[in-house]
Amino acid sequence: MNSKTPLRLAVTLAFFSLAVGSFANAQNEKKKRQGRGGGLVRQVMSRFKTVEFSEEQKTKIKEIAKKHGAQLTEIRKEMSGLMTADQKQARAKALAAARKEGKKFAEANEIANKAIGLSEEALGKLKAVQAKNQAVQKQINEAVTALLTDEQKAGLGKKGAKGKKSQGNR
Repeated sequence: MNSKTPLRLAVTLAFFSLAVGSFANAQNEKKKRQGRGGGLVRQVMSRFKTVEFSEEQKTKIKEIAKKHGAQLTEIRKEMSGLMTADQKQARAKALAAARKEGKKFAEANEIANKAIGLSEEALGKLKAVQAKNQAVQKQINEAVTALLTDEQKAGLGKKGAKGKKSQGNR
């Protein structure tokens, strides 16, 4: 055996270990990125926490999300153009605080909108965009609810998506 062979073997193993480690880290980072903020499908399915979806239903939910995804992206772009980064942050804090106080979504939303100090014109535009968003979200919820079996619907009880009394309580 050549005296350099163990050294070559050690260098090769070290290189291989680094390559595998780097690949694993890249995969973990990719999974983390996918988990963040993530995905309309996961967001939609989380509204129906008590439902165990079949594979066929999951496929159809992906189709529903794909169908409405572009609309929601446009709405988010429109909404983000109405507020500065500081206003978005202040609004998020105000909304969270109001929800923590037990306010219903509609009331908390009003409080949050007023907290950012938009002009009446900008506030009107924001409310219009929010109404568009809510309409699309309602379409998505109705489409997913239509996929449910009677047993799955019974599991939702009187409350519907997200365990709340229908969308009217938002």
